Amino acid sequence: MRISERGAFWLDILIFSGISIFMYEIGILSFLFLVPLQIAAKKRGETAYLFSALVVLTAVLVTAIIETRSVENTELKYILILLQIVTPIMLAASLYIVNRRYPQVWRNLYKLLGVTLAVGLGSVPIILIIKQNGTFVVFLREQLTALFAVLAEAFAISGSGLEAGLIGSLIQPSQILETIKAVFFRNFLFSFFIALVLNWRIGLGIARRVVGSDIPALVRFHMPEKFIWILLISWAGILGDIFFGLKVLGYIVWNIGLISMFLYGLQGWGIVRFLLGKSNLPQGMQSFFTVLIVVLLIIPGINILIILGIPIFGVSETWIHFRKPKRSDES
Repeated sequence: MRISERGAFWLDILIFSGISIFMYEIGILSFLFLVPLQIAAKKRGETAYLFSALVVLTAVLVTAIIETRSVENTELKYILILLQIVTPIMLAASLYIVNRRYPQVWRNLYKLLGVTLAVGLGSVPIILIIKQNGTFVVFLREQLTALFAVLAEAFAISGSGLEAGLIGSLIQPSQILETIKAVFFRNFLFSFFIALVLNWRIGLGIARRVVGSDIPALVRFHMPEKFIWILLISWAGILGDIFFGLKVLGYIVWNIGLISMFLYGLQGWGIVRFLLGKSNLPQGMQSFFTVLIVVLLIIPGINILIILGIPIFGVSETWIHFRKPKRSDES
């Protein structure tokens, strides 16, 4: 029996939202759970995306409620549920904004950065609420204390009394809480930006094969030249935070610096792909070179050279124009 167009529309919503929920629930692919919704947006439009997102976020909320059902403290339960649903909601809303069509043509780069900035500002009230909630802080400290107690007991059982004593004397829950806070706030927006870009880009790549959607070519990606100042100032701020401590300002410069480095890394990789395409190397050798770089990324020591080298290569195009004729403004 042939399905009507309306039936096919709702069937696609069920399929894409179902795949998205499955990816979110299995954990290992949860940071890419919006890829199916990105495909739905390109295949069926904004309305399909909104309905699919509603189904997925409802499932996320139900999961959060189930996972916190054993928490007796009502206030703590609400905080834990909030923490589980706030990031998926922000990601889904951000991806919708990036995919929307506007009367004025905005470069994708600016839309991605704009929604990330909005998420940063919107997160401030949530962070303040959680920070001022004594119940949640006590809960975290109790969880860390229990974890260290288990580790100390495990060392004691194995006969490693010295290690157990070191754990108890050198590692304190309050110190770990401060470390967790520093790492989290220094990477929060950067991690969000990476997740948003990956869901958007991978979804576009798959959609191109499924429905023939356009995807911006990475070899044409370039950063606006004035952004070099954002990179330099933010990394100067990072050095200042390392040596002197800038408190809240330190969190801001870390996120800006990491995002800037990532974007210049994309530009550097675009240059590499462009130069490979212009070379006389066979396609097989070009693919081998690409795979080699990916393999080097997982080798300790050498990966630092790649992680730093490719963004620096991208930065160098501010003065050395590798790609001619004139680069496209499309990201």
